[in-house]
This record gives sequence, C-alpha cells and structure tokens, in this order.
Amino acid sequence: MTTTETTTAGQSDAVERNFTSPTFLAAGALALPALVAILRWQNPGDSLLYAWPLLIVLPMFFLSFAGIVVPPIAFLLWCRQLMRGNAKIPRRTYVLFAVLAILDALYLYVAWPDGVAMQGMRYTRSICGINAGWIVALGALFFIFSKRPPSYRTSLFLHWLLFLWLACYAFPFLGEMP
Repeated sequence: MTTTETTTAGQSDAVERNFTSPTFLAAGALALPALVAILRWQNPGDSLLYAWPLLIVLPMFFLSFAGIVVPPIAFLLWCRQLMRGNAKIPRRTYVLFAVLAILDALYLYVAWPDGVAMQGMRYTRSICGINAGWIVALGALFFIFSKRPPSYRTSLFLHWLLFLWLACYAFPFLGEMP
C-alpha cells in the first residue's frame, strides 16, 4: 500500500509535490554549470572555477545551447526514486561513483601531458587536485551514508553533489580546445 492510496486526492498531490519539487529544483540547479559553459564559450580561457567537464562539453558540440539540459535530465533519470520520496541511496549510485572515480583518475593520468603542454603545469595540477578533493569528499560521504540510513534531504544532497561534480570537474578538458 502506498502513501498515495491511503490519502485523499488533494493530500496525495501535496505529498508528491513535497518530494518532486525539491528534486526538480536540484535538477534545475545543475543547469547552472552548463549555462556558465555557454556564457564562456565565446572566450574559453582556463579557469579553476570551471574545468570544461565532459558532461557539458560533449553535449555542447552536438546540441549547441540545448546541451544545457543534459545535466538536469541525467540527474532526474538517475534519481527517479527521490521523486517518489524514497531516501535510500541505491547500490547503483555507489557503483556509479566508484566506476566514475576510477575512470576519472585514469583519464587525468592519460590527459596529463596534453594539459601540461596546453594549459601549463600549475593549471593542470590545480584541476587534478580539485578533482581529487571532490572524489575524496564524495567517497567519504558515500562511506558515511553506507553505514546509516540517510534522510530524503541527505540522499538528495548526496546525489546532487555527485552530479555537480560531473557537471563541474569530472573528466575536465585538458588540451587544446577544438
């Protein structure tokens, strides 16, 4: 028996909105890094505040300005359980983070020479350090919440941070801009 079956029609709408609204708001906030990319596209200089991540750059090559919707859509598709109010962090999210962290580290290792040649040692080191900081922080949070059940807000925040990392620093573009 679900919550919506036990309440009246008016209450069921309110219950679902309580979980849907914050999830959509979090997804919408993930469009901001893509908006920054679009605004910087005309003058794509190197910045430690924004590392041209693959989740943003690749869709912009194919979809142009419509690429702004990729991070929010990816978040909503991945976090369907949050829209139902389920606070549990699915095992697939732990696996996703582990796989992406390993692939990101491998990518940074392979892209290091191009990054040093095109953006310089200082920028490349800084971006790799920021990326490592994200991975360590997310790893610590995933570890903490694997030991105790998270609340809805905690689960939403952890998923949002994971996708924010993907939209800001994961798989940063190192090398010459095409």
